Amino acid sequence: MPIGQRWFAWMYGRVDRATRPGTARIRAELVGDLTGDILEIGCGLGANFAHYPAAARVIATDYSEHMLKSARAEAASESVTAAITVEHAEAAALRFPDASFDTVVSTLVLCSVRSQAETLQEIRRVLRPDGELRIWQVWSDPRQLERWWGPPTYPATVVTHEFTAGGRVTYFMTGPEGDQHHGWWRIVAVDPPHQLEFVDGFADENGVANEELPQTTTRVQLTSPTAGRTKMVIASRFPTLEAMEQLVAMGMEEGMTLALGQIEGILEPVAS
Repeated sequence: MPIGQRWFAWMYGRVDRATRPGTARIRAELVGDLTGDILEIGCGLGANFAHYPAAARVIATDYSEHMLKSARAEAASESVTAAITVEHAEAAALRFPDASFDTVVSTLVLCSVRSQAETLQEIRRVLRPDGELRIWQVWSDPRQLERWWGPPTYPATVVTHEFTAGGRVTYFMTGPEGDQHHGWWRIVAVDPPHQLEFVDGFADENGVANEELPQTTTRVQLTSPTAGRTKMVIASRFPTLEAMEQLVAMGMEEGMTLALGQIEGILEPVAS
C-alpha cells in the first residue's frame, strides 16, 4: 500500500473512533429503514454497518485495502445484523451492472474521490430507475457546501462545520475584489436526510457574531414526491418585518437565488 494511503487510513481510524458515538444517531436515521439491494460507496471502517436493518442486503466498497481489512472485521462482528459483503472498488469505476441497486449510500465520501462527476455518473448508472441516492452532502459535507452556498461571484469557504444539533458552522464569502464577508450558522435540528434547521447570522473577521445585523432561521425540508426525484423546500423566518426588508435591501434574495441555482450543476451527473 502506498505510504499516503496508509497514513490516511491511520488518521481516518483515529477520527472514526472519536466521532462514532456522536454520529451514531445520524447514521441510524440515514440507513436504518433501508431494504433491498444497497450499495455503500466509501465504507471506510464500516461505521454505518451496525445501523443497517437485518433485512438489508449490502455491498460495501472502498478503494483502500487497509480500510477494507477493518471493514470486513466490522461486517463480521456481532453488532451487525445485515448481510454485508465488503469489496474493493473505486467510486468512479464500479464493476456492477447497470440498474443493480435500490439504494446507494454515500457518507463523507465525495470530498475525497478522484472525480466527483464520474462518481455521480457511476451512481446513476448502477441505480435502478426508481432507486434512491441517499446523499446529504450538499449540506453535510463542507466541501460540497462551498460549491453552492455563496453566489458565483462570492464563493464560500467553510472554516468550521459541526453538523449536529447545537453545532456551529462558520464561513466567509470572497468577493471579486478580494473582500471577505463572514457568517455563521447555529444548528438547531438535523434529521438526515430529510430536514435541517439552523440560525444564520453575520460575523466579523474572527467569526464573532455581529449582533447589529439581523439573524434568520432557515428550515430545509427534503421529500421524495415521486420515485427518483427529490423536492427541497427552504423556508426563512425573520425576527421582524423590518429585519426582512433590511436583508432584502442588502441583496439576500438575489444572492440566495444565484447560490441555489448552482445545486443543479452539482447533482446534474446523477439526474442525467
